[in-house]
Amino acid sequence: MIDYAAFITFSARDKVSQAFAKMAGSAEEFGRRTSRAFAQSGKESSRFMAVFKGVMVSNAVRSILGNVSQGVRTITSEFVKMDSAAVEAAGIFYDIGPGAKDFAQKAMQIEASARKLANSTEGRGYSASEIANGYRDMATRGQTWVRAEGTVISQLNLARASHSEFNRSSEISVKLMGALGLRSESTAVEIKNMAHMNDLLAATTNRTSVNLEDMFQTLKTAAPVGKQLKMTNEDLFAIVGTMGQAGITGTQASTAMRNVFLGMTNAKNSKILTALKIPLKDPNNPKDMRGPLDILEDLRKKLKDMGTLKSVPIIEKLFNKRGLTGAHIIMQMQGDVREVSNYLHHVEDFNRKTAEQMEMDFGTKLKHLTNAVQEFGNKIIDAFDVRGRSAIMKLTEAIRHLDPKPTIQFLDACVTLGGGVLRVFQALAPYTKEIMAYFLVRKASMWIFGMGFVVIEFAKFLNLVKQGIGVMAAFNAVCSANVVGL
Repeated sequence: MIDYAAFITFSARDKVSQAFAKMAGSAEEFGRRTSRAFAQSGKESSRFMAVFKGVMVSNAVRSILGNVSQGVRTITSEFVKMDSAAVEAAGIFYDIGPGAKDFAQKAMQIEASARKLANSTEGRGYSASEIANGYRDMATRGQTWVRAEGTVISQLNLARASHSEFNRSSEISVKLMGALGLRSESTAVEIKNMAHMNDLLAATTNRTSVNLEDMFQTLKTAAPVGKQLKMTNEDLFAIVGTMGQAGITGTQASTAMRNVFLGMTNAKNSKILTALKIPLKDPNNPKDMRGPLDILEDLRKKLKDMGTLKSVPIIEKLFNKRGLTGAHIIMQMQGDVREVSNYLHHVEDFNRKTAEQMEMDFGTKLKHLTNAVQEFGNKIIDAFDVRGRSAIMKLTEAIRHLDPKPTIQFLDACVTLGGGVLRVFQALAPYTKEIMAYFLVRKASMWIFGMGFVVIEFAKFLNLVKQGIGVMAAFNAVCSANVVGL
């Protein structure tokens, strides 16, 4: 007799086993497909990372090569600037030196001097091309080569300390040498005089509110008159600076100063000053007149207690209306004039010291590094200079005698080929968007299909799990019931 309870039980268990086996197989297949999908994704990711790394390395190499190329261009450009300035200066200087037998040797001598100074302690902070340009500018001012070489650093320091352009500051310095009577037949004396005058110029611009241009416009006409009265350069500069503090600068200050100085030498005015019991002669040298500042100080004291009704007419008679303002400022600001003058008597090496202080900034330190790199590049260029010049000359001659016909034929062929290639691309141009869209859609479809397949397999797996849960429920129901009534 068949045991139906046992039969049903084992049948149910068999179905459950089969269901679980299918579930296991489906899960295994799902796992395999998922693994393959992730593996494929990993390959794509690895491929992407490889491409990304390749792009990054390529960009880095290109950046490095670009910087090197830019550095080479910069060094070459600076060398060309320096060489050009040296050649121009060599064409102007007439006393380039006894060792210079030809024009090329003159230019090389100027170039060598510029490079030597740029890498010396004296020329700190200036490039060789800047110094070579300085030589050229000084040559146009009528300077000799020996004087220019001896004063170029002083001129550069003046430009830096006075916050001026070198071209203009060097012009002012050279012209004021004549106005102040500092020219000398001795080169050593003139170099020393220019260095001291440049110190006075920079110190005055830093101590007062006048700039280099204002000082030049004042001193170029007022200084010769003041020097005739035996005035020191320090006193002249102090008066210019003090008048600038009062807002009187340039040609206006020059006119005022000249009228004040000339008013003291006028014979008619001498009688007025003598009547006021103001001594005019220098007690140490009766042939010379006392210093204008001393005379003005005595005049100020005499007029102090007179009142404006008497004092103003006297000043107007002495210096006329054009010198009235200058005389008033100098007399009222005697203390400031003396203070600035005393300061200017102790400004030896002012420009050099100021330039050294300004070198502490980061930008100047970078310039030192740039000069070192530039000099390294210059030495490399020197190594190939002779051969390079010879090669350029040979190439120039070859180009002059070159037959242009083969070149023209080659260019015609290139134009023809280029036209053909252009026509091909023009023919494909309307389909470019479609081709790009096709590849993009295909790539997107592959990804969507892969993700959809993973989702479908996962849904199948969930369905099998659901079936298994149903079979287990039926099995439990069968096992808990007595179907044959036993």
